[in-house]
Amino acid sequence: MCGIVGEYKFSGYIEPAVVKRMTDEIVHRGPDSSGFYQNENVSLGFRRLSIIDLNTGDQPIYNEKKDKCIILNGEIYNYKLLKDELIKDGYIFKTKSDVEVVLFLYEKYGLDCIAKLRGMFAFALWDNNLRQLIVARDRVGIKPLYYYKNNNSLVFASEIKSLLKHPEISAMPNFQEIFEYIANRYVLGPETVFENIYKLNAGSFILIKDNKFKICKYWDYDFSKKSNISFEESAKILRKKITETINLHLNSDVPLGLYLSGGLDSSILLGVISKLVTNPVETFNVHFGIGKPIDENHDAEVVSKHFNSNHHSFQVDPINIEKLEDILWHLEEPIHDPAVIPTFLLSEKAKQFTTVVLTGEGSDETNGGYKSYIKFLKYSKYVGKYGFISNLLPPLNRKLKKTKRLLSCKNDLDLINLFNYSFFDSTITKEKLLVENINNKLSFSKIESKKKLILDNAKSFDRMDSRFYYDMNTWMLEDLLLKVDKTTMGSSLEARVPYLDHELIELTASIPYQYKVNKNSSKILLREAFKDILPAETLNKKQHGFNVPINAWFQNDFKKQIDSVLNYEMLSKTEIFNIGAIDFLKNQHFLSNKNYSSQIWNLFQLVLWFKNFIF
Repeated sequence: MCGIVGEYKFSGYIEPAVVKRMTDEIVHRGPDSSGFYQNENVSLGFRRLSIIDLNTGDQPIYNEKKDKCIILNGEIYNYKLLKDELIKDGYIFKTKSDVEVVLFLYEKYGLDCIAKLRGMFAFALWDNNLRQLIVARDRVGIKPLYYYKNNNSLVFASEIKSLLKHPEISAMPNFQEIFEYIANRYVLGPETVFENIYKLNAGSFILIKDNKFKICKYWDYDFSKKSNISFEESAKILRKKITETINLHLNSDVPLGLYLSGGLDSSILLGVISKLVTNPVETFNVHFGIGKPIDENHDAEVVSKHFNSNHHSFQVDPINIEKLEDILWHLEEPIHDPAVIPTFLLSEKAKQFTTVVLTGEGSDETNGGYKSYIKFLKYSKYVGKYGFISNLLPPLNRKLKKTKRLLSCKNDLDLINLFNYSFFDSTITKEKLLVENINNKLSFSKIESKKKLILDNAKSFDRMDSRFYYDMNTWMLEDLLLKVDKTTMGSSLEARVPYLDHELIELTASIPYQYKVNKNSSKILLREAFKDILPAETLNKKQHGFNVPINAWFQNDFKKQIDSVLNYEMLSKTEIFNIGAIDFLKNQHFLSNKNYSSQIWNLFQLVLWFKNFIF
């Protein structure tokens, strides 16, 4: 796990010190060493966190003629198999690194080499003979890659803060995407909250050849190829594939551990790992000292004892502004998810014991885990059929309002939005929240168009599979994976996500959704596949997310932190908010019985982001 940066000049000359400054900005991603490559058109920089091949794995890595070189952030889990094939073809390796394998694959297969890779990665490969630059991101988007382009340059990096060290790039707010964050909790790519800075979409690569720039899509989720095998046989196949995938993810030359919540996904990881290794697994979790249903330490301890792991549990208390600013500096893009706090603090603690952790991200989306999937199945039959009835219902109370909204859903996106987070309501509207000159430029329709485009790409799939596809390209990609990468790498810790191995994803996508979720239960097949190794308490545990007691924090010392950020001086500097509307929101929350903790947390993070990067 590392950090990469680079620049390609369409015209003019490379300034060597620029990429050096950009590389130094992400030393936390790779504290062990650095490396550089430069010619008249291209400059590449690299920071290394040593995981595999500790002695000879420094980058950039070159081919024998030194006319091609590569820098890569991530891990290629099938590199040993690929290396054996290349050795048979006569390739001679100078390192034990997985990155050298990618370079030789490119020599053999050209651009098709990307399809051979099984792993998480963002890499840049320069071919001096063809004058060709490839900048690629893994299929699912586990590793981040940002870029900036103008007529003179393409600049790219693992993190935005590196880009901001380039003299041609300024930290300018993108107000439409800031509005999308407020309304939606996160920002869908390729845009970011920074003007003119973009994410390279998952499963894509940038190609520059003959001084021409283009972005190519090389992979996407495909739910169209369904198997017709039985439920029981599907469970056996799923278990075999998950076990194989986890085994691949255990390859490391440094200590390795696991984030253990005590839920189904992380418990399966621990159960499988315990059978594959000889020593007790190092496991980690956090709690808040307030008990169930928020705290998960009891659940984690049950699983830890069952599999005899060496478990570490840490208590998280409300933190100060300086620590929050540090977390947001690492995140770079505000995301609403308050779990960034305990995940960041857990990573700091885990780094004292290990350099690599496995996590359970992606299993909910691939195995049908969310409660919202049950609701989607229950209520999708109403979509587009009963709008005339909704017009007759008066919104007398909260339940009737929900029924009215349900019956008025015209399409699946309306239904998804109905059960998803919403910042705005009748009390706090876009017009009330934002100053007029900003409000007039911003559009809900642009946000909805981005969402609709994702669902349109899944038109050929079954309705429930389209919902899985939507979540993988929205919440999972832009919240969960961003959070995991930035919070772990902030402590120079590598996170691996076995459930998002692309071969495992392709298997789960081929399984009928009815095996995964119905109107009463979720993760049906996954539970069946591992029911014999898990404690009964874990197997029967109800599904819930990583809950953080933000509302409880707000009622205590954390309120002072809120007031120190959401005040006249700070809000006026953003130049976008009606300060009176936010004062009203805070008063409604703190002085009445209305719960606006979610909205306050959203704005609190955003204003801290302004302070970190814009003010």
